[in-house]
Amino acid sequence: MFSAMPWEPLILGLKFNIRLSDLEATDFMERVCPQCREVTRLATWQLHALFPSYTRLVELEDRMHCRKCGRHGKQAWSLWRAHPPLRVVDPRRDRN
Repeated sequence: MFSAMPWEPLILGLKFNIRLSDLEATDFMERVCPQCREVTRLATWQLHALFPSYTRLVELEDRMHCRKCGRHGKQAWSLWRAHPPLRVVDPRRDRN
């Protein structure tokens, strides 16, 4: 799911001000476990299914746990946004 499009880091402002409602459908959160270095990617729809839209992302830090080693607590996270490749449309091409 995540390898089909090019991704770019997303900066929405100060970390403690970002809420789930600020994320778009093409965004995802990537978190890294400090103990086992397991990388987990959570799509926006997955976060909205678990938490209300007014939830700040820093509030989720304490609720995070690693599925590989079971460590609970804060994990480093970052946001990413998909940028689909641009498709050049040829106006001379007939669309019959």
